[in-house]
Amino acid sequence: MRVSFRTILAGSALVTLAVAVPVTTFAAMPGAFGVQSAGRTQDLIAAAISTYSVDPVSAALRRTIEGHIAAMAPPAAAPADPAAAAPAPKPLSASDADWVGIAAFYSARGYAPVWFAGGVPTARTRAVANRLAKAGEDGLDPAAYSVLDRSLQPISPEDADRLARAELRAAAAILRYAREAQTGRVKPSSVSPLDAEKPVPPDPASVLAAVADARDPAVALDSYNPPYLGFRQLRAKLANLRAGLPVSSMPLGASAAGKIPSVGRVPALAVRDPAVAERGPALASRGTGIVSDADPQVTGSLPQPRPQAAATESGKSATATRDTAAYRQTEAAILANMERWRWLPRDLGRFHVWVDIPGYDLAVVRDGERTFHTRVVVGRDTNQTPTFSSAINNIVVNPYWNVPVSIVTKEMLKQIKANPGYLAKKNYEVLYKGQPVDPTRIVWNENAARALSIRQKPGAGNALGTVKFLFPNPFSVYLHDTPSKALFANDSRADSHGCVRVQNPMAFASALLAEDPNLNGDKVKDLVGGKERWLKIATPVPVHLTYFTAMVTPNGDLDLREDIYGRDARLKAKLGL
Repeated sequence: MRVSFRTILAGSALVTLAVAVPVTTFAAMPGAFGVQSAGRTQDLIAAAISTYSVDPVSAALRRTIEGHIAAMAPPAAAPADPAAAAPAPKPLSASDADWVGIAAFYSARGYAPVWFAGGVPTARTRAVANRLAKAGEDGLDPAAYSVLDRSLQPISPEDADRLARAELRAAAAILRYAREAQTGRVKPSSVSPLDAEKPVPPDPASVLAAVADARDPAVALDSYNPPYLGFRQLRAKLANLRAGLPVSSMPLGASAAGKIPSVGRVPALAVRDPAVAERGPALASRGTGIVSDADPQVTGSLPQPRPQAAATESGKSATATRDTAAYRQTEAAILANMERWRWLPRDLGRFHVWVDIPGYDLAVVRDGERTFHTRVVVGRDTNQTPTFSSAINNIVVNPYWNVPVSIVTKEMLKQIKANPGYLAKKNYEVLYKGQPVDPTRIVWNENAARALSIRQKPGAGNALGTVKFLFPNPFSVYLHDTPSKALFANDSRADSHGCVRVQNPMAFASALLAEDPNLNGDKVKDLVGGKERWLKIATPVPVHLTYFTAMVTPNGDLDLREDIYGRDARLKAKLGL
């Protein structure tokens, strides 16, 4: 029987280390498991360790792991003022988190080798190596996990230190793949500060346990990739492209954005059975709970291979061979957008709102179906709409528009100075510390504009229209109505200051509130025309503002959209594409 015996501090995490110690060893020590002081218990444990020898490989593993853990958290100097508050613990780096997970995993197993038996890689280890060698199919870099390849040769069972290193190389390769498969290789904010997704990495100890205990370790590893149809469709297109098969019936670069599909099954959004999520990540890719790419109820019949596999930038058909610019550009676009899928939450919500920024579209999705969609206007290039996930928690009917200072100083100040009656004509009011002031008695300049608040009253001509939809975010963006309806007729609709203008806000409100026990679209509509009213949504609805420049259309075509914010080049550079 193995006994957990020691807890150490690693960064801000407590890690319990264990060693194979027979229960009889402790039983021979009077009162070992009775009421003891902390010091007495530690003495008993130390005595047990000193008198009990462990397997040489286990001992080498423990020695190596404890050495790394100890190096992570050197003793801190005593503060000059003991009464001073201790600083917040430093967040663990990726490698620190891996070592903490490795320590927890191996200590729970008494430091017994998992990936080698008698100096020979197990069948499980070879299955892991084979799956990692195919990481390129997932849009990842197989070379990043090749450290495992050096461990596949038999090692003398007598060479405990070398076996320990091989064990740890295998663990490190598994952890890196799982982390990059789930959260990507690039931090979103490094591409743009407006890419504010916060992907959550898997727990390292849980990853190792899942792969070590799975019936099929390849399936367990694959489960860390995004569980969404949109990702799997891009992965299939990548395979077709590399095999010289068609990826689209359209010239590559000809966008289908703006051609909104009819309401039906979501072709490229999140389709995931909640029951699968509850049963653990190892089940997520078996195809039993996630809608299949080939399910005709979801996607219809996928297009059959056609003679042309790709097209040149001019739109002429071309074979997608690896030496063509069309091939390289298409491959890079697919890989970059596969990376973006990894940035999204693992669970988008059974009922959620999806904003497709380059597609200028908003959809309400319930159980994998688009129950509603409408056109939207998004931020222009100089006022880009950010990407992130949140939850809509309030609807404001007849909203005030609190004008951002940047808009006042850059766009309104000249008109205010030229025409003292401008603000009143446009139904604006000026506030100082929350109290109304007469705008005609103010000497207007940038300092005054920054010290005062300007807001537009509810009513006809209000920039937010009749309703806005709020969700927490650091950018103060939201969804809203607009009096400028003509813009929705344009194919390119990047013309806002960053918020998302909704073409049919009342219909959207009805779809959004379909599951709310207290509110509905009619109640929202009945309030239009009065004073500002805030309506709290009973259960906040997840909302995802996304930026995909390559997706698969309902008819199975790869759609390469316009990169309206120029983010693709930065992402591709960071991916080495």
